[in-house]
Amino acid sequence: MLLQTELLWQKYMLGLQYYTYGKLEWLLGHTDDAVRLLGKAVDILQVTHGTCTPFVKELTPKLEEARAEESYKLAQEDEQSKLLHSQKTNSQPV
Repeated sequence: MLLQTELLWQKYMLGLQYYTYGKLEWLLGHTDDAVRLLGKAVDILQVTHGTCTPFVKELTPKLEEARAEESYKLAQEDEQSKLLHSQKTNSQPV
């Protein structure tokens, strides 16, 4: 029983580390890393805390917000890339 409790505690701590690291990456503007890390945190903390605890209920919308931000950034980058490509092709002499 002690070994099982110790393993659960280690998973719990790993989930909190992923959460902390993901939040820091998000604050630094590294949204892709934040989404990956917060996703891992949610996966672990849903097991260690359960899906109905306030902490997990708060974390899940944060993950969705980070995913939305990542999608927005990717769309912006794609738009800028298309615009740059369009400008290059229009400026080339015929």
